[in-house]
Amino acid sequence: MANSIINIDDFSSRMRSLAKAAGLDRVAAYHLTGSNRLALTHAWNCSKAAEINDELKFPARLPLVADWLAALSNGKCVNISRANMTLDEAVFLCMFGIKALYLTPVIKEGRLFGVLAFEDHGSYRRFDEGCAAVFSDAAESWSA
Repeated sequence: MANSIINIDDFSSRMRSLAKAAGLDRVAAYHLTGSNRLALTHAWNCSKAAEINDELKFPARLPLVADWLAALSNGKCVNISRANMTLDEAVFLCMFGIKALYLTPVIKEGRLFGVLAFEDHGSYRRFDEGCAAVFSDAAESWSA
């Protein structure tokens, strides 16, 4: 997600501050590759819980990831918590210690360019509208 306009140091500082304020364990930026896979480009670990896990990989061949990509491609966010988690999502996210996940699309030139993933490893929660607005602002600044 190299971007000649964004200052990665400033953006990193913003992501760490956002994660701390929202009680997140990790924020990760992914770029959509030509083969319709999400490749990790940056990660901001905000707790020891997040640091001990392998990086979250999104293999597009998994039906749940394909569903997420379809929603994200349509500009919709994905808000996954214990209350609305499918069994497949629970199994997949459990491998990485994630209890709640919010995916925000990064749209560039009208197309899905990447995703910002906001992870909570400590509590099962549904991210509220306030968090959603802040996360969407972060995605917009990333795509600028």
